[in-house]
Amino acid sequence: GESYAQLLGRVLPALRRMVCGGGEGECCLAVAHSAVIKAVLCQLYGVPFSQIIHRFPLKNAHIVRVSGEKILTLCEGETYVNS
Repeated sequence: GESYAQLLGRVLPALRRMVCGGGEGECCLAVAHSAVIKAVLCQLYGVPFSQIIHRFPLKNAHIVRVSGEKILTLCEGETYVNS
């Protein structure tokens, strides 16, 4: 299966394209499985993937709001290694 680091290698560039593609002040919507959302949140807040279930107990159809600036900052490093 795909590791969280591999998942982020696919997902974060796509999120960045979404954020960069909109005009100033515009919003975008990304719909994803909870594993994708949890992996992005782990990387964003520096939480080890080993704590993913306990730190981010998302329910089905859970809504998570993240600012575009945070996604762009997260994408700049292009390093998705998290233990």
